[in-house]
Amino acid sequence: MIDNLEKCQFNKDIQEIMKPLLEIKQAIDESTIVVITNKQGKIMYVNQQFEKISKYKKSELIGHTHRILNSRVHSPQFFKKMWSTILQGQTWKGEICNKAKDGSFYWVSATIIPFLDQYQEPYQFISISNDITKHKEAETQLKLSLENDFLQTIRQLQNLIFKIKRNGQGEFIFTLFEGKLAERYSLSTKLVKNQPLKNFFPPHACHKIKKELTKVFQQETALFEVRLNDKEYFYCSLSPNVKNGKVLEVVGSAVDITEYKAVEKQIHHLVYKDEITGLPNQRSFSRDIEKRIKKSLERNQQFGVFIININRFRRFNEMYGYITSNYLLKSIGNRLAQYAKHGTKIYRFNDAVFIVLTKRMNEIKTILETANQILSAFDKPFLMNYQENLVTANIGISTFPKDGQDEIELLKNADIAVHIAKTHKDSSIAQYNVHFSTQLQERIKLEKNIYKALKSKQFTMYYQPKVDVKANTITSCEALIRWPQKDGSFIPPGSFIPVAEETGLIIPLSEWIIEAVASQYATFQKEGIKDIPISINLSAKHFQKRNITKDIERILKKYNMPAKSLQVEITEHMLMENEQEAMKRLYELKEMGILIVVDDFGTGYSSLNYLRTLPVDILKID
Repeated sequence: MIDNLEKCQFNKDIQEIMKPLLEIKQAIDESTIVVITNKQGKIMYVNQQFEKISKYKKSELIGHTHRILNSRVHSPQFFKKMWSTILQGQTWKGEICNKAKDGSFYWVSATIIPFLDQYQEPYQFISISNDITKHKEAETQLKLSLENDFLQTIRQLQNLIFKIKRNGQGEFIFTLFEGKLAERYSLSTKLVKNQPLKNFFPPHACHKIKKELTKVFQQETALFEVRLNDKEYFYCSLSPNVKNGKVLEVVGSAVDITEYKAVEKQIHHLVYKDEITGLPNQRSFSRDIEKRIKKSLERNQQFGVFIININRFRRFNEMYGYITSNYLLKSIGNRLAQYAKHGTKIYRFNDAVFIVLTKRMNEIKTILETANQILSAFDKPFLMNYQENLVTANIGISTFPKDGQDEIELLKNADIAVHIAKTHKDSSIAQYNVHFSTQLQERIKLEKNIYKALKSKQFTMYYQPKVDVKANTITSCEALIRWPQKDGSFIPPGSFIPVAEETGLIIPLSEWIIEAVASQYATFQKEGIKDIPISINLSAKHFQKRNITKDIERILKKYNMPAKSLQVEITEHMLMENEQEAMKRLYELKEMGILIVVDDFGTGYSSLNYLRTLPVDILKID
């Protein structure tokens, strides 16, 4: 049983589910410029910071392209190269000068991230920008100050301004180090002049800066980010000072983008993480499986893709509402996350589907063992609205390279496998094979035939008597549905009942059974057969119908069948997975006078103490 502490945590967890998006939006609106553009370049969304810096209202921007902001500072080739990059599904980073509504120019450091569809094609783009207008103005002021040797002006700039040259040993040394950012670290030209980078920056930062400096001393320019520590980030620009074809020194500037990087991290979380469970999402899966395929080909290894389908999730959503259902998803995600280790990753795709990308392995047997371990996460019930509910799942498996060479093929075949698993029983695993497509087609055909059989009344009922051997009399009988074929054979119930359960056809089929049984009871009475109770089996889905009691009552009245002559059989498993609704319906049936029979007792979690809370008349023990 789940203790009281976990129940107290329930309400807190629900609140946590609702917070992240609002917090991220607030952080973005306060510090970052965000615009979303479709594939045709039309603006679909802008945030408050975008309106503020561009001086356009949102209504003036939506539906227009970025030409409305074109400052003509950049060449057509600049934008052509940018679009070529993002249309290939790659992230673009750079500096852009835009023209505001009032005619003023402003600069932004932009990162454009493409959103990819299931075919890895971009369908829209999000641009995350940081206002660097002051930074660019600082560069302009720097050039003026250098030309006029106006050091005092440099010291008033908000950014870090520096110059670097090579000494006799080829080592990079500072010759200028000024600005408000320098003051923050209590540094100045006087303190750093002729000193190497390693005296002021950590090794990883030195390595990055030296790499960029090497390029600039070859007469290139450089724009890059550098991490000082776990919290602080700088955005740097480097330009060569060339004389007579030789680079004499490098002039650079740096701006603090720590706050911007924090928001960028939140955006990354929003793009690549599921906001409810915190697990990686489908976008993350597409990125990761591409890398996994490449590594597996290089090392001649295989890996598995699992589709985990949560059974009857839509019913949970209808019964408890989306907040509680989200809590269930979070609980499922927490359990599954325990298996995300040693290279195996867990993802959430949509409401009822989770995906597993296993680590690279050498044996199929290991992949199957992993699937069984993950399925065991559903062995214990989940807490919903302070009540325990048994949640089941099925797993479909495809393996690389046997069952597919790319993401789409592997997902398609895993999906076929999970549909086959669902035809077996709850909590089952199916590994894809080439015959599954045929089986799935046959299953779809069977579903259509069940529908036709209901319309044309092809089903028939058989009645199995229960005999008192001492008195040699029939005490009751059990109604058994049969589906005869034209050749005299029968399709067994074990083949068509599970399909009817999954598709929802079990509801009209069960209603037909109840009417057929009541009609047969009336026939027995006319033939002089004494009052014999008849038992029927009801599906868990039938207990989802709030008017099931009224339906049965209407049919019994139609054929003058006493309620006490009808016995309703349910399974222990059905009680556990749908306890709250099942209890309501059972008590309603009991009040009508219908006898309640629990079948397969002892195969689940029930105890005799639990049975005392149920309106049970007859118990069948397995």
